Amino acid sequence: MIDIWTIVEQSPELRVLSAAGMRAGERIVAEAIAEQVDTAGDALIPEVLGCSLVSAATAATTYWVKTSSTAPLADIVDRAIQPILSGYAPLLVPRR
Repeated sequence: MIDIWTIVEQSPELRVLSAAGMRAGERIVAEAIAEQVDTAGDALIPEVLGCSLVSAATAATTYWVKTSSTAPLADIVDRAIQPILSGYAPLLVPRR
């Protein structure tokens, strides 16, 4: 079975579009984090988290497809992002 990532990897044009889509997703997540938490003025934290979470979700999705997992995708993604969220938890204070 050929998957979408194999097709993307074989096309320079699709790789560019995929990278642009990933970056857009990272910005959306980073902006949402910045709106929800007080990072004491450190704008780097939401950016790093946005990139990390989108990458983890992408890796989890790829794993789910390549292993033909029968587990719910949400469970696999949750497993992938929890270590990131746990590690950054002390820096993420909800806005009041």
